[in-house]
Amino acid sequence: MLLNTVLGWQRRIWSQAYISNCDCLLINVYGHWNVSLLEDEDLAQEIHMHLQEIGKYDKAMDIVHFLDTPEMKVRLKLKKIILLATAQRWMRIMDYQWTKNPHGQFVDGHEHEDIVDYRQLVFLPFGKMQSYAQPVTGPGINTPHIIVWHHDESTFYENDQRKIRWMHFSETTVPYAKGEGVSLMVADFVSADYGWLWSQDGKEEAQVLFKVGKAQQGYFTNEDILMQATTAMDILERHYPDEKHVLLFDNATTHQKQADDALSTSKMPKFTLKPGKIGEFYFPTGHVREGVFKGMAVILEERGFVDAPKLQAQCKDFKCAKGATSCCCHQILYNQPDFIDVKLNLKIICEACDFQCWGYAKQVYQHFPVSLKEADLERNVLEALELVPLCQFAARSRRFMDGYQRGLNGKQAAWASKKYRGHRVLPESIMRELEEAQMM
Repeated sequence: MLLNTVLGWQRRIWSQAYISNCDCLLINVYGHWNVSLLEDEDLAQEIHMHLQEIGKYDKAMDIVHFLDTPEMKVRLKLKKIILLATAQRWMRIMDYQWTKNPHGQFVDGHEHEDIVDYRQLVFLPFGKMQSYAQPVTGPGINTPHIIVWHHDESTFYENDQRKIRWMHFSETTVPYAKGEGVSLMVADFVSADYGWLWSQDGKEEAQVLFKVGKAQQGYFTNEDILMQATTAMDILERHYPDEKHVLLFDNATTHQKQADDALSTSKMPKFTLKPGKIGEFYFPTGHVREGVFKGMAVILEERGFVDAPKLQAQCKDFKCAKGATSCCCHQILYNQPDFIDVKLNLKIICEACDFQCWGYAKQVYQHFPVSLKEADLERNVLEALELVPLCQFAARSRRFMDGYQRGLNGKQAAWASKKYRGHRVLPESIMRELEEAQMM
């Protein structure tokens, strides 16, 4: 009876207060009795710093262990440790997410000094040709349309499928294949103008499907590259004769092979008695040592390097000091014009046919069903190649080239290319934008 009386008087007080001020509303505090420890910004920052110290592979259990120390228990007045589920919820609140590690561009040595020099001084000046690829006509002028064909190779694996997907709770575990499975390498030429290299009637193509491995077709060698390049040039000469074509290869070791009898310092000794055919590097007919290899020291002396016999044959592990040009016989001879001008096998066959030569699909493929047979693998690979948005990647390539021409490094060029992914070139304000984004 007393309780009802007290509640009645309390309701009367609340009603009078509301009549006097309509903004005076009751607040239900249900669900707010306890406040998360993460509301303390200092604690949240400490946990974040602790996870950063652990490194790339931190986990929710690290938060549990961090708060389980005597110091933190006393400070936070904890009577028991937090649950793992709580720590996982905190990770999401602090903007962490459980996902695959995102991949950016490959860093396979493209920022090394020699690669950067080649890119800035050799490749990019040539790349400006693409800006004038359209034909120019006029009185006495008839410039052919320049088509740049990019060559590339990619290997697809039988069990290369995506690992993360939405799963219904009723799904159970199923056996899966061990290892990557059978592989299939694809080598082809592609251009922004025509796409993959096919004849106009669609009956001929430059694409090569190759089963890599000792138990399969072996390995893709320089001879295979030369055969494919020859096939491509035959198709272009017969079906696209009114345009000028440039074949663009990357600097893979397979593409860099020279003729077997080409000049090379790597196997030249400083002094030797090795016999051979009469020539510039062998003592001539009538000499007391006729047909004997002169050795690098004698060859350099004949070229005016009188101190060559005093130099070592090569620096340790063929690693000369940065900027050195006369530290050893190998380095001096390597920089001689006749050694520098040795042409690659690819360039020889391309120039013989009057061609110029310069040294996404997997993401689509991973969404296809598992390739249970080699025939499925080949069918899925070919279908994935047809779904590649070539114009999109051609524009992305040009944005990177434009960024490198402006002096950007790989990280800066990747940032700028992503920001202006709808453009073929970067704006004039890109340097200022990089500074504002603290990327410089």
